[in-house]
Amino acid sequence: MYINYLTHQLTELYNFTSIIFVLFLFAYVLCIAYFWHRKRKHSSRLFNLKLIK
Repeated sequence: MYINYLTHQLTELYNFTSIIFVLFLFAYVLCIAYFWHRKRKHSSRLFNLKLIK
């Protein structure tokens, strides 16, 4: 009974940490995409204008 409780706690902890890890990974990817987009926006402004027209 005690071992069942312990494994349940461990799985709960694992789910919690995996959710946090996924959230951090998502935020990290968003930050990289944002900065990469900002960096590219300055260099390819003419290219974007051509795309719009």
